[in-house]
Amino acid sequence: MPGRYGDTYFTETQVKVLEMYFSGMKVDEIAKKLGKSRADIYLILRRAKNVVKRCSKTLEVYASVRGFIDVELEAGKDVLSAIDTVLRAADAHNIKLSETSAQLLMSLLKTAEACGNIEGLSLKRPVKARIRKEGKVLFKCVT
Repeated sequence: MPGRYGDTYFTETQVKVLEMYFSGMKVDEIAKKLGKSRADIYLILRRAKNVVKRCSKTLEVYASVRGFIDVELEAGKDVLSAIDTVLRAADAHNIKLSETSAQLLMSLLKTAEACGNIEGLSLKRPVKARIRKEGKVLFKCVT
C-alpha cells in the first residue's frame, strides 16, 4: 500500500498522477511513464476525486455544525460585488439572511469606513464576513 502524501488523505501515487494529469499529460502517457495500465490510472484518478468529494462534504458538515461560515471579501472588490458574494455564500449553505441587501451594504460600508478600508466604493484590504446560521452577518476588517 502506497504511503500518504504528507498530512493529507492523498497517497503519494495519487499526487504524482494528479501532477502529471494536470500538467497536461494524457492517461496513456502517464500509464506508460509509471509502468501501469490505463485502467490503473483511471482508478487512481477516480479515487483521488473521491478523496476531494469526501473532504468537501466533511467541510460542509463542519461548517453546518459550527454554526457559521466565514467568507473573505477580497481587496479591490467593489462593495456591491462583495454583498453579492455574501448572498451567494448564504444561499449555498441554505442560510436565510435576516437583513436585506441594502442593510448588509450599509453595515459593510460602516465597518470598512471605521477601519479606513474603503476607497470610493472598493475595499482597500480584505474584509471577513461571518454568516451565522440564524442569518445574521457580521463584517470585520482583516489586518
